[in-house]
Amino acid sequence: MLNNKGSTLATVVMMSSILLIFAVAFSTSVVADVSQSAKQQRNVEAHYIAMAGANAVSQKILSMNELERKEFGKLAFPLTSNETLFEDGSFTVTINDYPDQIEIKSIGKVRDTEATVVHILEKVESASTIELEIPFAIFAKGMINFGGGNIKGDIATKSKAEGAIKLNWGAEFVDANSIIVIPEGTDPNKIIKIPDWCNEFDNIKIEQKNIPDYPEPGIPSFPNFPSGLPEKGSIELSGAPGTMTISGDGYYDRISIAHSGKKLILNTGGATTRIRVGELSLNGGDKNPVIEIKGDGKVYIFVDNLKSFNGTVKAPDGAEVIFYIANSVGNVATLGADLEIQASLYFGDNIDVKIAGSCDIKGDIVMSPRCSISIAGGSEINLGTIYASNANIDFGGSGTINGNVMLSQGKSVKLPGGTAVNGVVYAPSADITFAGSGGVIGAVVGKDVSLTGGATVEHNDDSDLITIPIEVSDNQIEYKEGYWK
Repeated sequence: MLNNKGSTLATVVMMSSILLIFAVAFSTSVVADVSQSAKQQRNVEAHYIAMAGANAVSQKILSMNELERKEFGKLAFPLTSNETLFEDGSFTVTINDYPDQIEIKSIGKVRDTEATVVHILEKVESASTIELEIPFAIFAKGMINFGGGNIKGDIATKSKAEGAIKLNWGAEFVDANSIIVIPEGTDPNKIIKIPDWCNEFDNIKIEQKNIPDYPEPGIPSFPNFPSGLPEKGSIELSGAPGTMTISGDGYYDRISIAHSGKKLILNTGGATTRIRVGELSLNGGDKNPVIEIKGDGKVYIFVDNLKSFNGTVKAPDGAEVIFYIANSVGNVATLGADLEIQASLYFGDNIDVKIAGSCDIKGDIVMSPRCSISIAGGSEINLGTIYASNANIDFGGSGTINGNVMLSQGKSVKLPGGTAVNGVVYAPSADITFAGSGGVIGAVVGKDVSLTGGATVEHNDDSDLITIPIEVSDNQIEYKEGYWK
């Protein structure tokens, strides 16, 4: 009996020791979990405190008036704030100034835990919009060479140079009431040159006026390619018809959509969305969308390299969607025929834009220097405005553009074939040449303007006055909402 009691006691002691070990281990695990949970909680709090600091600074910068922006631009960067208490923690903000953006870096701190966020504000050159009246079919700062074709409406030059307007046999004013306007105080016999044997213009009316100048147009600024976006792999849509939905900012190595039976839906959730694509290939060839954007908010799709753009893009508001194409295969970007693109298209330097057939672009085309654009014969392009800066525009082909053409600080605009523009060609610093059977129904503003062949320029407004909004740069920097990194 005594031996059995001793054995039982030993068993009890051993079991108690094992239970104690388990209890200690369990309590240690619970303490570790609680500690980890507290750490995660502090991480979340520090992140939101950092965002609060960045938001406070960005909203202050965005709300600055013109004088405040000037003084802000004179400061020595980087600027770092004192540590600012906020709820159960604090934040410190550093502002860095770069040529095209402001970087706001905020560090939130809760006890021994820190979190960092970066908010980018983009710099834009401010501009004011004026309503510009163009009462002429053709206005030139310099020379008008009317050697052939037809003009319906008045023409005017601001030049006082001898021979600033040259008229020749083969040129015709369609409207008998057309007027040639020359600067006040100049001699019509010196300004207007007509061959002695040509009596086609004996009865033309001449007026001398103080002619206002036409300013350079403002050109939409190119957004900055974002970095640090979440990596989201590649998207390949092919095979049987179907859809795929994505949302939020992200970087995709490649997006390829094989045909119009496939559709990529981008859900913005009402927020500004930035997508960057290493290589983009859209293939559809009809008005069935291969990309559909749902929701409000600005959408930027940055394309490092375009392989093909032969698919329709659908959006609630094309003015809120921008495709920025930095490069294209062979420096040629071809837009397929029979498309509807509810977006604006921005093209990087030295890209030849070719429009293969009739399409509707519910936005603008904005081109970098050394870009060109051509339209296939018989095509009709409906868009807002073609913008270019420091570029030479060559409208090859023989299609029709329903929209305006704005060129700032450019050298030349050429319509060598049958391309027709239903709108205003506005390029105050450029030589504008019509050498084929095309022309403009609207108005032309250029440095020197030359018509030969069968070109036609017609001032078509019933009120004899075309009014066009022009953005004029005032060389002041403004800031606009950018993105989070």
